[in-house]
Amino acid sequence: MPCFFIERKAEELPAEETEWLEAGGSMSADDVKKGVKRSCYSGWAPFGSRCFRFFNYPRTWAQAERYCLRFGANLVSIHSSFENLFVKVLIRTGTGQHTRTWIGATDSRQVAYSVYKDQPGSRFNYSAWNRGEPNNLYGWGREACVEINYGEGKGWNDLRCWLKRPFVCSK
Repeated sequence: MPCFFIERKAEELPAEETEWLEAGGSMSADDVKKGVKRSCYSGWAPFGSRCFRFFNYPRTWAQAERYCLRFGANLVSIHSSFENLFVKVLIRTGTGQHTRTWIGATDSRQVAYSVYKDQPGSRFNYSAWNRGEPNNLYGWGREACVEINYGEGKGWNDLRCWLKRPFVCSK
C-alpha cells in the first residue's frame, strides 16, 4: 500500500496564507471550494483540507482528546472512506501494524446517534463499523467511545472510554 503522504513537502505559501497558518487557522468552506491547499506543521500529515497526526502514546479517550487540544486539534473525525483509509495508513505507518486506535466519535444517549467532539450535536455522515458494532456490549452507556482497526474487518468498534489506546488528532 503506497504511503503517499510521507515526506510530502509543504508548498510555498503567499504571505496571507502563511499568516493564517502561523495563527493556527482552519480552512473555510470557501477555501476548500476554491482548492486552497493546506500546509501542515512538521509531524502532521496533510489530507484534504485538514492535518492529521498519529500519537503512539496509549491514553484514555478523554486524555487523548485533551492531548489533541494542546495542538489546537481534536481526536479525528472521519467523513469518507478515503479519510478512513488515510487514517488506517497513518496508523500502520507509525506502528507497522493495524493498531487499535482512538478516533473522535462518541455515543450520545440516543441509540444510533453518535457525534464527533469537533462537531457537537452532529450525526455521522460516514461510518465504518465492524460487523456487529456498535453493540454497547457492557450495557447502556458503558461503551461510549470509538476505536478504529478492530477485529478481522479492521473497522470501528465502540468500547469503554477508560481503556488506553494510541490516538489520531486532526485540525
